[in-house]
Amino acid sequence: MSVPTAILSAPPTDVPEPVLAEAAAALFASLPRVDQRRTALAYLRGLLSVDGRKSITNLAAGLGPGADQSLQHFVSNSPWQWSPARRALTRLLAERLPPRAWVLRPLVIPRSGSSFAGVERYVMPETGAVVNAQCAVGVWSADEGAAVPVHFRMRLSAAWLGDRDRRLRAQVPDGLAAESSGACAVAAARTVVGRRGPTRPVVADGRGGDGAVLAGRLQAAGIPSVVRIDPLTPLEPSAAGPARAQPAHRLVRGRGEGGIAAARVRLPPSHGAQAGRGARSVLLVGVGGARGGRPDELWTADLPGGAPAARVREAVRLRLLASVVDGEEDRAERLGLRDFSGRSFTGWHRHATLVCAAHAVQALAGADATPGRRRRPGRAAG
Repeated sequence: MSVPTAILSAPPTDVPEPVLAEAAAALFASLPRVDQRRTALAYLRGLLSVDGRKSITNLAAGLGPGADQSLQHFVSNSPWQWSPARRALTRLLAERLPPRAWVLRPLVIPRSGSSFAGVERYVMPETGAVVNAQCAVGVWSADEGAAVPVHFRMRLSAAWLGDRDRRLRAQVPDGLAAESSGACAVAAARTVVGRRGPTRPVVADGRGGDGAVLAGRLQAAGIPSVVRIDPLTPLEPSAAGPARAQPAHRLVRGRGEGGIAAARVRLPPSHGAQAGRGARSVLLVGVGGARGGRPDELWTADLPGGAPAARVREAVRLRLLASVVDGEEDRAERLGLRDFSGRSFTGWHRHATLVCAAHAVQALAGADATPGRRRRPGRAAG
């Protein structure tokens, strides 16, 4: 589809033009055609400049006749792959805002109707309410000053994948397997951790599910991690001989100084590598709470190297990156992360990729404007 002339002069954004141009050149270099790269830039400008909901109609407003069809075709039907653009995004951030860790974060998008790709009944862990929703896992590149999403993986159920007609209508590719929430999270992490560069740990909040399962899956995948768990999660102390599993909060009660407590524990046998055999012990770190009482937070820490005390300190620092992502989720919302109204699997992933790009452009512009964070070169971590 040809690109309307007006689309080449999309509305200005609050991002300096050199930052936008540099980022767009890097992120969209994998798109094979000039018109695709131009439309990608127009879509990106729309995400950065349009107020309110980022629907195709709103993104195309002011771009002239035919712009909405061009943007819709680009995101839903144009033959470009989102994976190379996400890899380019990860590399760009690694050079400019090197991450301390990758933070896993669930994404739930309530939907009316059953034709949206992957939509199913979902129980909200915070309230217990049952909603019709698309469910995904996001991977965020994070350090103490910034967090940017670089990857999203949509979770698909066996019931969804087994409905051939619905799967074809939603453009869900063949060969995908049904996944639990934990399996989807680990697969998303492996996609990013496996990219070029040094391995960064994964930080995740496993409360409301089974954090020990997630920690065990990450361990089996060879991914270092810091995972928050529920206080009542049963864990065994790592000691010689058989030991009875206890609620996790009891294993660190009354230990440590400065509000930090730690103990070495084993993950439940079925959660470790090799069907429970050969799994390494991990540190259980308690943070806060009254001395001798239940900690406010409990985290498993499976980190490489160093003395246990150093790994405990590192886990305490890394856990704070989850709060950095908390502060950035509103930005992703404003940029339209939940606003894609199309029903296709491919369209949703392309839109999510462009939202990640918009988020990165704003973060890079902010870094360039902040003393001490300007253009930090570093070896690619992605």
